[in-house]
Amino acid sequence: MREATEAARELKARLTPGEVKAQLSSLKGRNKLALLQQQLKSIQENAKSAEQVRAEAAAKQEAEAAATKAETEKAARAATPAYKKFHNLAAKDSGQLPLPYTYKFLAEVFKCTEVVGAMLHNRQEVITVEKFKKGVQQMMRRNFQVEYLKQIKTVFPAAYRYAWEQAIGRYGKKLNEYELKVAMNMDFRKETLEQLEGDATDESKAISGKLTPTAMLERTNIFHNSLVQRVRIEHSAFCKSVGVEVNEAGLQKFHKDFDVDSCPEIPITELPLKPELEKYQTAKEVLETARSLFEAAPRVAAVLEEVAARAEQGKEQKEAKEVAKEAKEAKEVVPSAPVPKSLASVPLSLLERVRAKEREKKAREMYQDKGEEVRIKRLKRLPEIARIVKGVFVSEARNALKRPFVLQKLYQSYPGFTEKDVLALDLDKLAEMTAPWLTVRPVQGELWMKLDRQTDVNIVAANLEMKARE
Repeated sequence: MREATEAARELKARLTPGEVKAQLSSLKGRNKLALLQQQLKSIQENAKSAEQVRAEAAAKQEAEAAATKAETEKAARAATPAYKKFHNLAAKDSGQLPLPYTYKFLAEVFKCTEVVGAMLHNRQEVITVEKFKKGVQQMMRRNFQVEYLKQIKTVFPAAYRYAWEQAIGRYGKKLNEYELKVAMNMDFRKETLEQLEGDATDESKAISGKLTPTAMLERTNIFHNSLVQRVRIEHSAFCKSVGVEVNEAGLQKFHKDFDVDSCPEIPITELPLKPELEKYQTAKEVLETARSLFEAAPRVAAVLEEVAARAEQGKEQKEAKEVAKEAKEAKEVVPSAPVPKSLASVPLSLLERVRAKEREKKAREMYQDKGEEVRIKRLKRLPEIARIVKGVFVSEARNALKRPFVLQKLYQSYPGFTEKDVLALDLDKLAEMTAPWLTVRPVQGELWMKLDRQTDVNIVAANLEMKARE
C-alpha cells in the first residue's frame, strides 16, 4: 500500500501540467485516448486517502493483538496442570452438565462450610470466620481464604448472614475489638425466592432452629444449580456467536466446541465493612466529645459539672490532710539510721516500726538457746506430720508398717522441702509424744510403726498444737 502511494507521487512529480499538455498535443486521437485511460486507471488504483491508510493500519494492529492474545491463551492452556485440564475426563458420568474446575472446587468448599457451620449452629455456638477456616482446612487439607466466602455469597446470597460484633474475652468481657461472625440462615428458601423475584432481603433477620441433613442437601443442590446456571449462560452466548439456537429445556450436553473451563471466574461480593472505633488521642478530644453529647441536655451537663467540681474539691482537701499528716509524722519520727535508696519511697513511720520489730527479735535471739529453737520448730511441724502419717496408714489399709516405708511416704508428701534426716527425727518425736496412738517397735531386726486407727487424728493434732504454744 505504501509503495503504490509513493509510485503515484513519483509519477505526479515527473509529469508537470505543461509536459502532460505537450505529450497530449503530440499524440494522435486514438493513442491519446488510450493513454488517458491508462493514466486514469493508474491514478484510481494507487491514489488512496490518508484515512484509508490509517484504517488499514488499525485493522492490522487489531489482527496482531488478537493473534497475540490467542497465542497467550494457548500457552496458558498448555501450562495448565493435567488434573485441571482433563478433570472432566476423570469425573464419573452422572448425567449432569459438567462444571469448570474452579466451580467444582468452590462447590467442595461450600460442602465443607456447610458441615462445619451446621455442627456449630446445632450446638448453638458462635460461628466466626476463624472457626470456618480451621474446620475447612482440616477437612480439605487446603488453605481457606475469605475470598471463598465472598464467592459463595455471590452464588448463594441467602446461605449465610454476616455481622461484625464485639469480640468477647475471658469471663464474658467484651473487648474493644470487632470480629466477623457468621450465622446459618434458616429462611434461605423464602429469601431465594425473593431474590429471584427481585425483592431485597433483610440482613438482620432472626435465625433459629436446627439445620437438618435434608436442609443441608437442599442448600447444596441450590448452590450446585446456581453454578450450572452460570455455565449455561456462557454456553448460550457461545452458541449464539456460532449461530446455533439452544433449547435450554432439553439441553443434555454442552456444545462440542464449547470449552467449559473458559468460563470466567466467579466474582466476589464484599462482606460487611468492619466498623471503625472512635479513638481519642488527647484529653481535649475527650472533652469536646463529652460536650457534644450533652449539648441536647444542658441541665444534665450543668448537674454533672457541679458534681465533678464537688468531687474535685473533696479530693483536694483529702490530699491536703494526708500531706499534713505525713509531714507531722516525719517531724515526730527521727530515723535511727540512714534510709537506703531502694527504700526512699517507703514512709518513715513504717520503716521505724519494721526496725523496732527487728530490734526486738534480735534481742530475743540473744537469750534463746539454739536447741530450744530447733525443738520449737519441730513441735510446730508435728500436727501436719501426724495428719500425713494417718493418711499413709489409711491408704495402705494396714495397722502396722515398716518405719522406712512411712518415712519415705512422709518425705514425698510433706509440703515444701525438708531434709529426710530432719523428718526422721520428727517422726521419732511424734511417736514419743503421741504414744500409744503411734508406737515404734523392733521386730526381727526391723523397726515397725503401729497406729491406733480408732483415735481421731484431729484430737492428736490439737494436743500437739497446744504443747507447741506452751
